[in-house]
Amino acid sequence: MARMTSWVHRYTLRELMDDSFDLFKERAIELLLAGLIPCCLFALYWLLVRTLVFPGNLLTDLETIDELIRMWQFWIFFLVLPGFVVIPVTLSLMLIFQCRVAIRHVLGDDYSVIKTFRLLTKPFFSLIVVAIVFFFMQFAASLVTTIVSLIIIAIFNMLGMIFMAASEGSGTISASLIVGIIIVCLGSLISFALSLMVYLGVCALFMAAPVTLAYEHAGPFRAIGQSFNIALSNFKTQFLALYVIFHVPAVLSILMLAITLTLYMPFRYFAPGFSVDIIVTLFLMIFAVICTGMLACLQTLNYIDGRCRRDAFDLQLLAADIGLGEEFARLYTPGIRLQPVQYPNYAVMPNTGSPAPPPIVMPPNYAASPLAGNAIPSPGAVMPAPDYSAPPPPVAAYPDYSAPPPPPAEPPPPPPVIAAESSTEREDADGP
Repeated sequence: MARMTSWVHRYTLRELMDDSFDLFKERAIELLLAGLIPCCLFALYWLLVRTLVFPGNLLTDLETIDELIRMWQFWIFFLVLPGFVVIPVTLSLMLIFQCRVAIRHVLGDDYSVIKTFRLLTKPFFSLIVVAIVFFFMQFAASLVTTIVSLIIIAIFNMLGMIFMAASEGSGTISASLIVGIIIVCLGSLISFALSLMVYLGVCALFMAAPVTLAYEHAGPFRAIGQSFNIALSNFKTQFLALYVIFHVPAVLSILMLAITLTLYMPFRYFAPGFSVDIIVTLFLMIFAVICTGMLACLQTLNYIDGRCRRDAFDLQLLAADIGLGEEFARLYTPGIRLQPVQYPNYAVMPNTGSPAPPPIVMPPNYAASPLAGNAIPSPGAVMPAPDYSAPPPPVAAYPDYSAPPPPPAEPPPPPPVIAAESSTEREDADGP
């Protein structure tokens, strides 16, 4: 999967899920190690709380649960600090670490532990700001969804009560009672599905933000804008992929529960006071590392796919490979479109408002024209437009070559030949 730079096509759900799981399998060790390092902070916090604040076994030291609720230490160290400090910091660091490992592997870059975990201050605090923005957007969406869900539940419950009231007095389970129960359950199911869809829809808008922070070291609001653009470019596929990933923790929880029950047996003999805490801590750490690792792979592929289709990211990588990165960055600017050049329409008559073509200027012709009657135009003269309405000039008659040629004339007779006189006759004529 190294150097995947030809992703100009739109990702389908099957391709996205296959590549995400392949990426997780190929780099599972690096992803787990990158996630376990932040989890050590959570484990250290839990160890300090159980050692200094709540030593011993809580189930045996405290007689009733009411005594535990009345303790201010319980609310501070079990709810406030983990919910608002420890767990958000741990998850933020895990996402930053794992997204950086995933994107360096996809782009084919060499990375080490020092190179992977350095320069974390800016991405970490920026991700906290992104999480705050996500919390407020989710709160607003949940408020609207809750109101709509309550209306849906009230309508379905009213219909179900009408059917169930019709079955009263019969003393047996009738069809009306079954239909009423089904309607009530259907209303609860629709309200839950609506709340889940709204939650996943808001999550899909922020999926590329951690990868943007880990790779580009951008600001929080620029990362949010980049994430929105990438999500909206292929929202359907990314939303369905996030819906599939959402069900992975349900399957993992069953496996992890079986593992925790297996580990509980030996731990209760060596550390009876901390056996439950050790099992719960290990369960949460491994569960969180696996789930965030898969989510980081999905986020990384969404980021690269969206950048390829919106910013020609694959062409940027190709230009950088051949040493033309600066030229490509100078020539290619996303969002700039060339203005079309307006040309005159020569197919329209001049009286319609379109510019007319310039007149044709003939060069000087010093030879007599057989068709113009030996008229020689002056240099630079403007030729008038031809008049096609006048009849064409008469064509000169040509001989009929279809008739056979006449027979050739007989040659004249040769002239008569005069005989020459002999020399004897000339001597006789000249004698005395």
